[in-house]
Amino acid sequence: MKHLIIQPKDEKDKVFLQELLQKLGYDSKEINLEDVEDSYFLEYMVSEKKGDYVTKSEVLKALGKK
Repeated sequence: MKHLIIQPKDEKDKVFLQELLQKLGYDSKEINLEDVEDSYFLEYMVSEKKGDYVTKSEVLKALGKK
């Protein structure tokens, strides 16, 4: 399912929108800008993945550690 992200202009609009969504029967969740950026970064990393994931032991072996 896709999500809708709305950035209100100020605190008053945020409260209004949260109350409106609640009255309409929709769940809402407040997230900060850092969480949004992390989400986009993860989506980009997954979309650019070219090969299989490697295990921790394979990485340590390549680094010369056991």
